[in-house]
Amino acid sequence: MPPVSEDKPLDQEGSSTELQIVVKVIASCLLLFMLFLVIMGAVYLLEVPFRLIAGWALFLNEKLPHIRPDWSALVIGVLAYFISWGVMIGLLSRFRTYLPERVVQHRTRTAGVALLGFMSVFLAGISMIGIVHQFAWMPNDSFLYTSTREASGRSSTANQLRHLGLANHNYHDLNEVFVSGIIYSENGKALHGWMTPLLPYLDYEGLFEEIDLTAPWDSKDNLVVFAEKPEFIERYSYPVRNEIFHIEHATGIKLPVAPLAANFRVFPRNQSLKLSDISDGTTQTLMCGEVSKNLQAWGQPGHLRDPALGLNSHPYGFGSNWTSQNVEFLRCDGGVWSLSNDIDPEVLKKLSTPNAGDEIPPGSF
Repeated sequence: MPPVSEDKPLDQEGSSTELQIVVKVIASCLLLFMLFLVIMGAVYLLEVPFRLIAGWALFLNEKLPHIRPDWSALVIGVLAYFISWGVMIGLLSRFRTYLPERVVQHRTRTAGVALLGFMSVFLAGISMIGIVHQFAWMPNDSFLYTSTREASGRSSTANQLRHLGLANHNYHDLNEVFVSGIIYSENGKALHGWMTPLLPYLDYEGLFEEIDLTAPWDSKDNLVVFAEKPEFIERYSYPVRNEIFHIEHATGIKLPVAPLAANFRVFPRNQSLKLSDISDGTTQTLMCGEVSKNLQAWGQPGHLRDPALGLNSHPYGFGSNWTSQNVEFLRCDGGVWSLSNDIDPEVLKKLSTPNAGDEIPPGSF
């Protein structure tokens, strides 16, 4: 009978073999499960490859700058990950009391590292399936073509209106009145619109200094200036309902149009109101809004409209460049409202008047 080696007792060899089998079974199950997740994600991805090309880049370009990490959730996730690993290592350490000493020395550390790796790969697989579904959803959902465009357009318009509101109030602080709707010469000739005096308050002092205020806006020298496109009239690169971005003057010069107009009751022609003249309340009086039809060159006298004509309906009323359901408005207090087409016409008329003594019931819009 051959002698039994004292270095490798039979019971130790059996225990070592059983532990290896257990580890291999667990690893195989995890790998198979992760492979299943990846295959399911790949199958779903293959159903919509052309949609990925159509929309994900635009979506990411628009949304990534606005994404802010939730640091508290991230810290909690990292802590949970390592706590889970520590718990599993603790269980393995408790289990090792039932194993021979030499097996413990060689296997416990290896098993812990392997477990950490399996957990990492498992979490990566879960993340991968989520990413696959997210990428497949982005171009497939109509949000990319409607809601994203609308939300982005309305957001940019709201920001432009806020800048106009700040410029108007800064102008009022220095001049104690708002700008006139149309500036006339002594002989009654329309010279400039209400946007021109606001240029220095919109960070366009240099452009303003190039304009001859004593000459009409469409004089030879002034037209060259008004052919430039300030940012406060920019509609950016998003598709809009009205695709007209320039109009051609009789001289052949192309002039950028303004997608914004003022409430003619707040900006009367050749007359300037004070804040004290808006007795109906600055929070309930419309100052400016967006327009989508019959656009004019931004330097042209005019850009005055009547909100009471209705929203997204009248050719010379206020209307959105992004949606047919709402219109963005600037209030006289500098805030921005998004008003629905369904607003009560009487309420809309009251919002249009600065000093008619109108009272608007709460919850009217």
